[in-house]
Amino acid sequence: GNLIIHFKRYKIFADSFARQQALTSSFSGLKTTNVGITLIQESRHDSNRFFVYGRAGFGEIAFDSEIYTDRNAGLHNATVNAIAEHPQTVSSNVILLAKDNGLYRSTDSGLNWVKVESNIFDSRAVNDVHFLEVNPTNVWVATNLNIYKSTDTGQNFSNFNNNGPDDFNDPQNTEAKSIFFVSDTSRLYAAMQSGLFHSNSNGTSWSSKLTDEPNIFEISQPSGQAETLFILTDNNFLRSTSLSSDLTSSLTTITSDTLNTGDVNAIAFGTTAGVIFAASASGIFQSTDNGSSW
Repeated sequence: GNLIIHFKRYKIFADSFARQQALTSSFSGLKTTNVGITLIQESRHDSNRFFVYGRAGFGEIAFDSEIYTDRNAGLHNATVNAIAEHPQTVSSNVILLAKDNGLYRSTDSGLNWVKVESNIFDSRAVNDVHFLEVNPTNVWVATNLNIYKSTDTGQNFSNFNNNGPDDFNDPQNTEAKSIFFVSDTSRLYAAMQSGLFHSNSNGTSWSSKLTDEPNIFEISQPSGQAETLFILTDNNFLRSTSLSSDLTSSLTTITSDTLNTGDVNAIAFGTTAGVIFAASASGIFQSTDNGSSW
């Protein structure tokens, strides 16, 4: 079967496994057998708590005791694509869950779930969801039909039709795969079908940053490297080290003898600066120099 492991909010894919170890930021591994786990994410508020999604649905694991607790109450059966916890400890009981059949919200730390804006998200696959760190009343959601924003901690959403990063009049060019905030700033990046778009104003206005790289499916940044962005597309694995100025001026394609362009499905970052894991069709590779060699 296929395995998708989320390192925090980044993904690693591996194919045809009998037993797979899932690396996390705090622990060396979570051993699994044939339970079909397709997502694992460490809680940002409790390093002993891991959210998991697999054949049994959605739940959590207490890492020290290895006890699994079901958290499916109120969830309809569909793939979980992303999890977002409220960044403030005082509101850590608020969690948003992005699924193929909508967006779900919990106010009791995952004990119960309710659908959010069913009239909007029931007909959309929700690909990504994020709280704004500096003002978590603001939440952004990336779907297969446009980007949506909430200003009340994910209870109600509005469409970015009028000032979004793309031409929403083109039904073939509206899917948002991934969204990303530069920590503690108002800079927002959105990976769309037509390329990478950027906002310096929390999404109020947008500009195109990389339109010659269509079908971007993941954008991510290593901790502590505010100028660096890794970009995965259907055909390329790219890195920029000049986010605050001209992103394209330092854009390079990451290649090596063992890691081919377009061969990378997902990346994750280690706790040591410069350590990156890349999942490709030929296996999982590691770099210790920020992607220069593997």
